[in-house]
Amino acid sequence: MTERDIRKIIVGVTGASHTEKCGLHALDEAKQLGKAIVEAGAVLLIPSKSGFPLWVSMGVEEAGGTTIALSPAKDELEHDTLQLPKDFISVLLYTGLGESGRDILLSRMSDGLVVGCGNAGSLREASIAMTEGSLVGVLKGDWHTDEEITALLTESPESYKDKIFFEESVDELIKHLLKRIQDK
Repeated sequence: MTERDIRKIIVGVTGASHTEKCGLHALDEAKQLGKAIVEAGAVLLIPSKSGFPLWVSMGVEEAGGTTIALSPAKDELEHDTLQLPKDFISVLLYTGLGESGRDILLSRMSDGLVVGCGNAGSLREASIAMTEGSLVGVLKGDWHTDEEITALLTESPESYKDKIFFEESVDELIKHLLKRIQDK
């Protein structure tokens, strides 16, 4: 029996906490992504913040799955002071590492990272994942995050390009991600 037989796959998801520019279908896409993660038998790992990641965790909860959230705070008091969410989260880990440290953990703890509607923070998280050699699946949508990541890739080493892919369909993205994780 291998470690993969015992341990569930961990799919990290990042995206914008401020979603004004995400488009009309972002909430539905995010919830569908959460449900697809559960249907694939995986666990969701998110940065503890509102917006796209939290919406994905809503879909996970609706499908009966597990969401682990990484808080940048050192404890519950700081978490509450930062006004970070606790809803739709199965396990909340206080990292005490701030946002940048939390983003490194997100990349390192995930078997693969999905980027949805995002902003500068999401680009940072995707960049960390690529430099760490993690798989990154980018969900195309009504947002511009996929175009911004494509622009970043034009100046990136070839080794980064081997670890990243783009999909327009949530189901295809999760299938592609899980196949690549299992083929590692």
